[in-house]
Amino acid sequence: MEAIEYLEQVRRIDAQMRIIQAQVNNIVELSGLNYDKIPAQTIGGSKTERLAMYRIELLNEYEDKRNELTSARLEVVSTILELKGRYKVEVMYKRYIELKRWRKIARELHLSESMVFKVHSAAIEDVNRMLKDYSKLQ
Repeated sequence: MEAIEYLEQVRRIDAQMRIIQAQVNNIVELSGLNYDKIPAQTIGGSKTERLAMYRIELLNEYEDKRNELTSARLEVVSTILELKGRYKVEVMYKRYIELKRWRKIARELHLSESMVFKVHSAAIEDVNRMLKDYSKLQ
């Protein structure tokens, strides 16, 4: 696995969680289901039951993704903390854990965007080496 793909797993899982959450919200909004009280529509409950079951499936999937995200974050943070150099660690953490945009990272670290890109490139090379070294150990 390449460094970018490895680091982007946090962003990918986070995006998947947002999609699942949006689907859950759509079920509630579009169906008129209210899970705080007894459903208003009791006749012909098969549609309501299907929607409720689908919502439960989505919530279970969301929980699985949350667990996956927690594991991925821990692993990626551990890798980032192994980097040498304050700016490498900060740029990578802000980009891949806090999911910030380049401009915001540059502003927060009082660096130019081009300098942030240079630090990032150097850090990516380091992470690639770390991943290769790790794969050799397995």
